[in-house]
This record gives sequence, structure tokens and C-alpha cells, in this order.
Amino acid sequence: MSIQEVEQSRLKTPFYPRLSEVDRLNEWHAWKGYGSADAFYDAVEEYFAIRNSTGVFDLTPMTKYRISGPDALPYVNRLVTRDMEKIRPGRVAYAVWCNDQGQVIDDGTIFHLRDGEYRK
Repeated sequence: MSIQEVEQSRLKTPFYPRLSEVDRLNEWHAWKGYGSADAFYDAVEEYFAIRNSTGVFDLTPMTKYRISGPDALPYVNRLVTRDMEKIRPGRVAYAVWCNDQGQVIDDGTIFHLRDGEYRK
């Protein structure tokens, strides 16, 4: 997918104008209806830069969930391998999601927004 095809697509992330300016490869793919750059300059260099320093990643296309209510903590603890009771409100933790057979199905961060409220 080229920048021209992204320009014609329905969905652009809030970061698209800046990303399209710095993208030198012009190689994009569709991600849940959004145009997403594969790399900007050199995929190998960018990979090692992310692993050895800091990177920014546009997560706009990722599905987010808000889990709230009196049973939010036990529910979240049923979904992930980390004890979310130890994560204070206002903090975020990395966690792994498993199915009932213990197989990893996803990983990511969970925000403990306030008592009884989480965002994945």
C-alpha cells in the first residue's frame, strides 16, 4: 500500500500527517482499516534502535478495553498471569493473557486507572 492509497483510505491515525512526512520507504499496510507504515528508513536499523534505546509506536488501530465495576479486579486477575492487586491506581503493568488451557494468547499493558477501573 502506498501513501497515495493511504490518503484515499477512510481511516488515518492522528499521527498520520507526521508519519507520512518522515516515511522514506513509502511501504504501508492496512491494519484494522488504518494505514500503518512498515518502516520509515531501514527496518533492521529501526528494530535495533527500538531494542537498544527508545521508540514510539502508534497504537491507534489496537482495540482497547475498559474493565470497571466491583468485580473488575477478580475479572482482570482471571485474564492475566500477573497479580493486578499489586498494581496501585495510576500505575501500568505488563501482563500476559492465557486461555483456560494456559496457552498465551496475547500480551500487553494494563492500566489501573482508579479503584475498580482498568484499561487494556
